[in-house]
Amino acid sequence: MSNSEIYKRWILESRKRYLKHEFGTVEGIKRVLARASNQLENYISALPGESVQRKYYAELLAEIKRLEETLREEMLRTLSQGMRNAIGIQSEPAKEYFEMISKGIWDKSDISAMFTMINERAFLSIATRTIPGKNAKLVLSDTVWKTASLNEVTRIVEQSIAMGLDPRTLAREVKRYLNPGVGKPLRDITRRKFGVKRDVPLEAMRMAVTEMQVAAHEGTIGAYSQIPVCEGFYWRLSFNHPVTDICDDYANHNGDGFWKKDEVPAKPHPFCRCYLEPKMTSPREAVERLKKWIENPVNDPEMESWYKGVKDYLPSLE
Repeated sequence: MSNSEIYKRWILESRKRYLKHEFGTVEGIKRVLARASNQLENYISALPGESVQRKYYAELLAEIKRLEETLREEMLRTLSQGMRNAIGIQSEPAKEYFEMISKGIWDKSDISAMFTMINERAFLSIATRTIPGKNAKLVLSDTVWKTASLNEVTRIVEQSIAMGLDPRTLAREVKRYLNPGVGKPLRDITRRKFGVKRDVPLEAMRMAVTEMQVAAHEGTIGAYSQIPVCEGFYWRLSFNHPVTDICDDYANHNGDGFWKKDEVPAKPHPFCRCYLEPKMTSPREAVERLKKWIENPVNDPEMESWYKGVKDYLPSLE
């Protein structure tokens, strides 16, 4: 098997690992929601009386608020870890490629340290990206904050008190609203009765998939752009792409979907599952370029500029 074929296999395996990991992160978000809904169900079910009484409203509201904060913290922690792992998975082929072309020049431990730094920079760049405007907000934190909001649950409680529902019925309705896969979801007529519109499970899944895809996208760009022998990226459509949209334009850019390293667009919409395929110099050419640069650094300004950015991790060749 040639080096190019080995590299293509790495890319394919990395994509499979990422999709499996994305599914695991989404399942983690579901478990976070399940824990929150179970705790709230148990609390409401234990309320005394045949109907939810107004005198318990304040303490029930406080419990909802406490769970809301816990939900946000656990969602952010689960999602952040998933995004870090996604970046690491996407950068693995780049690391293996670099190890292959620089064999005998730098140790694997040094290369690993370099990519750990690259991956962390990529994560911080994603986690600290902001929503433009006068009162700029962190996109990731703000997305989690909105998704984990239990304002609609408060509305269900208020309507239940007005309708005189018993605690167990209220507990079931809240669980159906919050917890995906438990019983039947709220019917449209029930949503209208309680005055709620948001589908929390769907929004949570959308948030998880979208942020994971952004992490994989930016992680791919971050890792490969740090390798001088990466020429750019091809924008590839997801296998599940039923509707023509802006992604089709990206995939046809320059006729074949090729983008230079510094021109790759960001993910254009939620649930975008398109992916990038790096275009690399052949391993043989990459090795020759490295050798020529080592012999005379001034003849390859791009390589020299790259090395200045990573020399804290890669030992000097002098």
